[in-house]
Amino acid sequence: MIKIAEVDEVLRWLASFEVACQAHLEWLNRVHHLLLFHRAPDAKLMVEDAHCHCDFGRWYVSSASRELGHLPGLIEMEGAHLEMHRTASVMFAATLETGAVPEPEYDAFMMRVTRLGALIRMVQSEAWALISTKDPLTGLFNRRAMDSFIAGRRDAPAGSVVAICDIDHFKRVNDTYGHVAGDEVLRQVAGCLREQVRAQDMIFRYGGEEFLIVFNDVDLTLDAALCERLRSALAEHDITIQGSHTIRVTASFGVATLPASGDFLSAIVRADAALYRAKDEGRNRVAVAESPTHPSSTLPPSS
Repeated sequence: MIKIAEVDEVLRWLASFEVACQAHLEWLNRVHHLLLFHRAPDAKLMVEDAHCHCDFGRWYVSSASRELGHLPGLIEMEGAHLEMHRTASVMFAATLETGAVPEPEYDAFMMRVTRLGALIRMVQSEAWALISTKDPLTGLFNRRAMDSFIAGRRDAPAGSVVAICDIDHFKRVNDTYGHVAGDEVLRQVAGCLREQVRAQDMIFRYGGEEFLIVFNDVDLTLDAALCERLRSALAEHDITIQGSHTIRVTASFGVATLPASGDFLSAIVRADAALYRAKDEGRNRVAVAESPTHPSSTLPPSS
């Protein structure tokens, strides 16, 4: 699963990547201009570290490893860019020696150019795929990412617990303060949840004012305690809206173990049923779903 990164950061990174790619095209046009009109290449085109002197190379060194340095296409791009410059240097050296562009060297150069172009398109696709798995309002993984995660874990062994969190009386927030304030509440609730979950846990915006959390490598007892900690933290969290106005909200939780079959969808259905029970029993509490080894229960708010 990809590391969480803010959508705006990825978009800014993509913008800088587009500028670098445009500089690469300009460099390529300059190379062909020199070849077509039989002009001597600039010395910078033939030095051993030429890949560090072009605008694309400088961008790669300064920006590529930030935020998205883990993308496979981006990692491979470094070597492809280096090889393209090396073959360009060999091609220009042969051209200066013979007075004409040698076909084998030119073909080798264009093969490297084509490879780098393919990696550029691959990185663009990888970055946009990253954005498509994020909820732009909260910065959490979205429903699409959740579906992908579940599909990848369909046959996973037991050892995970699913919790669904729903903000209590969220409609009142929108009706009282407006939808802009409601969006701010969602952002800050998501931030509070993200601060409280452990590094190995996953959190998704499930829909509307609901969030789905996957606690990995825990049992039901520990997970209920983790959810109680989340519930308490949310209830005590001051949310600032409209610049300076502070409000508080509560949330209800439904919790279910992952069955031995590894069926996440089954766990989600049972967690959802437990959530409804938490709502019916007064909200602002954690309800645990029935399972073969753990009877149904509801934890009232701790005092």
